[in-house]
Amino acid sequence: MKTRILGMLLCLLGIASCTGNKAKDETAQTEGACSSIELGNRYYSTFEDAGSPSGCLHYPDYLGGTYHDSIGNLVFLVKGDMAVAKKDVRRRIGNAPNVRFEPCAYSLRELNELSDKLGEQFKDLDLCKELGWTSIAISVVENRVYVSFKECSDSIIAKFKKRVSDSEMIRFDKMVIELL
Repeated sequence: MKTRILGMLLCLLGIASCTGNKAKDETAQTEGACSSIELGNRYYSTFEDAGSPSGCLHYPDYLGGTYHDSIGNLVFLVKGDMAVAKKDVRRRIGNAPNVRFEPCAYSLRELNELSDKLGEQFKDLDLCKELGWTSIAISVVENRVYVSFKECSDSIIAKFKKRVSDSEMIRFDKMVIELL
């Protein structure tokens, strides 16, 4: 009976030690690899300037934004020269295997400037009420500024383009609100 208990104890210790080695091996393989979130944080931290006002970051002209795709890549949207963008990104974050580059039409700076201009118009509550204008948002993935309305019709869009902005960067949609 004692030898049987001793044998089972040794088996359990052996299994536990094998499991521990496997975990150490997996850690060694992933050590040095960064997640797309860590890479994104590292990239954007290179634009922080202690001397500039909070939230006032100056991004390069090529940057259309970044997002994380469904398989864990950090995707850079690039306006203009792809080679210049790749070189600058690699200088900032290194050469990571989980980084992709895609072309885009507008820089993040252009999208932010348009969003800010629309935000000024959005302060006009009478205009918002007249158009049923409910929100402004930047879609980095789509590389556009979205303007939402309570009811999105061709006539409302035409009024908006005439009174506010007819920029090609804007996409229009109906605001969908789900109540819980």
